[in-house]
Parts: sequence; structure tokens; C-alpha cells
Amino acid sequence: PTAANANTDYVNHIYNALLGRAATADEISSMSTKLSNGTPAVNVVNDLINGKEFQDKKLGAEDQVKLFFKALMNRDADPEGLKYFTDFTKNGYSMNYVYTQMANSEEAQKFMCSYTINPGYFTYDDVIDKNFTKQMEEISCNLY
Repeated sequence: PTAANANTDYVNHIYNALLGRAATADEISSMSTKLSNGTPAVNVVNDLINGKEFQDKKLGAEDQVKLFFKALMNRDADPEGLKYFTDFTKNGYSMNYVYTQMANSEEAQKFMCSYTINPGYFTYDDVIDKNFTKQMEEISCNLY
């Protein structure tokens, strides 16, 4: 497929996977332009999951992980993978941390490459939420 078709196909895939609907013509145009201009796919997906429409779903960790599997790996979550990634949130990590781990996985990277788009490597400055940070501060304080 041409780069434009690959971008359109990928944008439609992530909208269906994350939002349960087809992307509008404007959304396809906007996201495809980002991909064509070199924005990594992991950043495009991150923009979508941090957007109002996805956030308004108010999904729990398990449901978000299931959708990340669909969007990033084009498959349903297996029980072990679902538990593995959901357990991060139970141990104080944020969903941004979970997304980072999933988006940078070999499986996700290969899937994004199948569209001949730049998958990129996602980094997030604040991948651990406040609960974990608080625990680390308490540990540090106990050392002195």
C-alpha cells in the first residue's frame, strides 16, 4: 500500500480499537498528516488515549489494557498479559507507565511497522504516579 493508504488504514485501526468507531474524514486527515510528517505512531496513539473522547469513557485499568492490546498489537489480551500489565497499576504505576511499556514492546513495534509507518519509541517523563513517588520519598526519608 502507498504511505497515504497505510496512514489512513492505521488511523482507522486505532480509532476502531480505542474509540469503537471509524475516524471522521477530518480525523483521518489530521492524524495521517502527523504520521506523514514523521510523528511516531506511538505518539499519535498517545494523543488519542489522552484526548477527551477516550478519557470521557472513564475506563478502569483492565479495560484500558484490553484496548491497548487491540490498538497496539491488533489482538485481544491474553490472560497472562492482561494480568501482567494491569498489576502495574495495582503496584502504584500510572496508566501512562503501562502504555509506555506496551507501546515499546517488540510485538507492538512489529505491528506498527506492518503499516510501514514510523513506530517510534515512547518516553514519558512522569510514568510513575503519586502513590509510588510517595512510597519512594518515605523510603528515602527512612534512610537518613
